[in-house]
Amino acid sequence: MLRARRRQENETLQDLHRDISRLVQLAFPNQPASYLTLVGRNAFLNALDDGALEYEVLKLQPKTLSDATDYAIHLESLAESTRSKPHGAMDKVGGRMPRERNILAVTDIKEPKQKNSELQQKVAELEKQLKQVTQSGTRSAPNSSKKSDSRRS
Repeated sequence: MLRARRRQENETLQDLHRDISRLVQLAFPNQPASYLTLVGRNAFLNALDDGALEYEVLKLQPKTLSDATDYAIHLESLAESTRSKPHGAMDKVGGRMPRERNILAVTDIKEPKQKNSELQQKVAELEKQLKQVTQSGTRSAPNSSKKSDSRRS
């Protein structure tokens, strides 16, 4: 199954990584971690089923399955961002794309900004609650030790 595994259409690289990792563990349960790392990396590269992407990842010399996955994700996102750029929108200076376009391609977030701000508010609230809990915990700790000291007497 590991040798035959290929990336499915619309399958994310993270999902492929997870499945390859699972298959390697099942196929070689008693092998050392160094062996599993090498087999996993090679199986992942073969499963990409994209010779150009495999070649580019190999040029970066990944040592582990995680390295290979990270490199592939990075290269795929770069390729996607360059595909989404309009042709002919070159800057007058040096034939480059305008800087704003590059920034938008990198920071393009699929979640609405409203959800992002809601999440930030929730994180701030949780941090405040955590601070209160830790402060109340440090205040009550001396009291609890005094009670236990009085019981000993």
